[in-house]
Amino acid sequence: MKEYEQRFYRAMEVAYRVFGDRAFRKCTRGMAHRPPISKTLFDTISVNIDGLTREQQEVLVQRSSKVNEKLESLFEKDKDFDTAIAQGAASGVKRLHYRFEAVRRMFEEVLNAD
Repeated sequence: MKEYEQRFYRAMEVAYRVFGDRAFRKCTRGMAHRPPISKTLFDTISVNIDGLTREQQEVLVQRSSKVNEKLESLFEKDKDFDTAIAQGAASGVKRLHYRFEAVRRMFEEVLNAD
């Protein structure tokens, strides 16, 4: 249990360092208010962060502005992703896999950018 606790806290720390007070929130460009925390975004982002090495996590932190830009773009341009986040558990297994894969790909793009 201690290992899982440490991994959880590490993922939360990295998420805060990458997203700040926008962590786990559906924020888009020009939004005037801070939306509530999304449970589906919480699990999608935190599990994907946990799946990275510490070195990869640090790269995401260093490139946090790029991560935030890509997440905003994902919401704006990928309606399937937006739907999968908005509908949460009601969206079904296919959309659950889709949202996890979309965030994984987003992280990969940031990590592989030169």
